[in-house]
Amino acid sequence: MTGDDAGIFYVDCELDPADVRRALAAILGETALLRERPAGPYELNRVRNTVELCYLQERETVEGQAHELAHYDHLGDWRRAEEYLRGLYAVSAESVLGAAGRYLAPDKLSVALIVPPGRAAELQNLEPAADASSPPPVRRPLAETPPRPVSPSPVTVEEAALGNGVRLVLRRNTTRALASVAALTAGGLHEEPTELEGVTNFALEMALRGTHEHDAEEFHALAEYYGAELDTDVQRDFYGFKLDCAARHLDPGLALLAEALTRPVFPDSELEPKRSDILAEIATRTDDASAYTLGRVNAALYGGRGYGRFLDGREETVRALDAAALSGWYGDRLRADRLVIGVSGAFERGPLIERLEGLFGGLPAGGGAPDPPPRFHGADCVEERLPKLQTHLALAFPAPTLGDDRRFAANVLAQGLNGAGRRLFVELRDRLHLAYVVFFLYRPLRGAGGFFSYIATQPGRGGEALEALRGELERVARGGLDPVEVAEAKEHVVGLYQLGRQRNAALAAVYAGAVVQGLTARDVDLYPERIARVSPDEVNALAAECLEPSRGVRCVIRGTLPDREAR
Repeated sequence: MTGDDAGIFYVDCELDPADVRRALAAILGETALLRERPAGPYELNRVRNTVELCYLQERETVEGQAHELAHYDHLGDWRRAEEYLRGLYAVSAESVLGAAGRYLAPDKLSVALIVPPGRAAELQNLEPAADASSPPPVRRPLAETPPRPVSPSPVTVEEAALGNGVRLVLRRNTTRALASVAALTAGGLHEEPTELEGVTNFALEMALRGTHEHDAEEFHALAEYYGAELDTDVQRDFYGFKLDCAARHLDPGLALLAEALTRPVFPDSELEPKRSDILAEIATRTDDASAYTLGRVNAALYGGRGYGRFLDGREETVRALDAAALSGWYGDRLRADRLVIGVSGAFERGPLIERLEGLFGGLPAGGGAPDPPPRFHGADCVEERLPKLQTHLALAFPAPTLGDDRRFAANVLAQGLNGAGRRLFVELRDRLHLAYVVFFLYRPLRGAGGFFSYIATQPGRGGEALEALRGELERVARGGLDPVEVAEAKEHVVGLYQLGRQRNAALAAVYAGAVVQGLTARDVDLYPERIARVSPDEVNALAAECLEPSRGVRCVIRGTLPDREAR
């Protein structure tokens, strides 16, 4: 981080308190190596590629471009923004060595710790010994992929297919130097039997921990070298991988994505560390109280089955999963008919399809997308007590599915109730002072849909807040939104849609996500037009049907800690 007066180099990590000394020693060992040994060509190229991707991503949005111009104008001349990449590629190993010597000296180090109660004493007088005697691992230099010439052309979007049935959505935009890929498979979460809850998430995480070609360290070293961001995506109707990279590195990036998707090995050596990570996430779910409350009311709405599950499963099922279960589950669903690949960015159509055919054309056909889960209705109310300063409440109602034409009115209705200046915020927060946070959202899925409303309030006012929230929603069900509210909501929905289309990665994901859920690329492009056609009568008819109080389920997470005044 750099500022006018001073900058900061920092490393942060989250770990068991027992590992603090060893972790800090390892960090200081790496900084010692930076001070004492010049980086080799591989290391320099790896960092340049990574920083180049970050730079290109930051310039994707108009907001990012505005921030960049303001930043450099503040430093003296906005034109310096155009010199950044040239300066990046002029950096030498010697200049890195000099900077490390100036700024990463041990006597300039500060360490801050946040530890669990009762663990601070063991970390007093923290003086870890940094050991730079061991040389860094020797990494094989990789050849730089030369940029492929791309001729300028307008943005085009098309759907295509490989010979084995893998569906493609190709959005070509040669004005950007980025490429993004979303490879999504239909099904997953809602297909999981009760004894395998969490298997989709676990299997996908393990797919990035070693393939038939590379072990975990080699795989991630390759991704890092090419400045490629490769991550998993698990949703309720699909799962898969996302890739973001500079367009000149699309070929090696696609090769890595194909390895993870088609040739994972689920190694035993990586199984327990990844299991520990997932169990830690499950154990700390309640740290994010709003997400946990929404997860619990979602389970109530769908009866804890099908869509009504937490994405990462339950502790007892995750503990029981072994490599055979993960591999079997994942392999049974590795079918061409289930897979959709979305690509957005700078590429040549012919060579890209040929490349995709070579990487994914060998997947077996058959199987098709699974049916959505049957509708379940769970308990009307779920209650729980947690050591929180706030009480968290959520209401959920059945809503239109993703394939229902009423989903456009549902989006307008949700936006008409959500955000500052809207009914819930003004009434519950500004007038009644009942809410720290209040919002309303719509989640459409293939087999079901849901409206979700959330409010956080003071302990002891949960009953009052819940009744006020239910009262406001009942008033909307009976009286609807007025034409001005609907018009403003429509404008906001379309504005959010346009803002969301600025980033390549988001475009690849939204097109692939639409197709894998049974829609088309054209449905994505026509979204603003369909929103514009929504009438106040449609919105209010939907509100009367869906927000009727008897259709809702609720979740109450009561905070048990006293508020500040009581303490």
